[in-house]
Amino acid sequence: MYSQCPECLTIQAITPTQLRANKGVLQCSHCAAYFDGLARLNDTEDAIPPPAQPDLPWEQPTPDPSQRWGAGLLLGLSLFLWQVYYFEGHALSQNPKLRPKLESICHFLGCRLPDYTNTDELTVLEGSFSPMPDSYYAFRMVFSNQAAFAQPYPNIKLSLLDYNGNTFAMRVFKPKDYLVPSLNSHLMPANTTTELNLKMAPPKASIGGSRFDFSY
Repeated sequence: MYSQCPECLTIQAITPTQLRANKGVLQCSHCAAYFDGLARLNDTEDAIPPPAQPDLPWEQPTPDPSQRWGAGLLLGLSLFLWQVYYFEGHALSQNPKLRPKLESICHFLGCRLPDYTNTDELTVLEGSFSPMPDSYYAFRMVFSNQAAFAQPYPNIKLSLLDYNGNTFAMRVFKPKDYLVPSLNSHLMPANTTTELNLKMAPPKASIGGSRFDFSY
């Protein structure tokens, strides 16, 4: 059997006894260096492959410039999209024309758009604030979400007016104040109506009228 010194590349004959005695560690007969005889062990002298030559610094492969440009372009585009999302993401998500496309992109990426909110697309179909036989007042409202998208249930502001049209009392009803507890979603589906019925104590001043407003 033969092995080769990695320092001076001298090939020398060895026996199994030598390998067992030194646990595979040999000393080169030419340069006296110790090396692992099993690393380049072979049955014949000619079968030992030449040692791998390390690449010199000027022989190292250089990256393709087109790869650098591609990586830089991808990084720049990613930063640009992040900036657009950070500064304009909410405004873009509220655009009715862009929102369907953004929803498709988010569905693919596994993200979620902010809720669509537009009080201009909430319409009061019926609204009243009328006295009841027990001196209380009944506040009733039917409103519709006419948007093409689901919207969160809004806050409803009830303003009481005197006979001169001036506001003398006001109260804001949050969704939890008028929705049934069994409702599992905070979103009002598109093109649906919701009815609100509340009983309220009478105000001290005489009521000349009322006004209803939505807010988020």
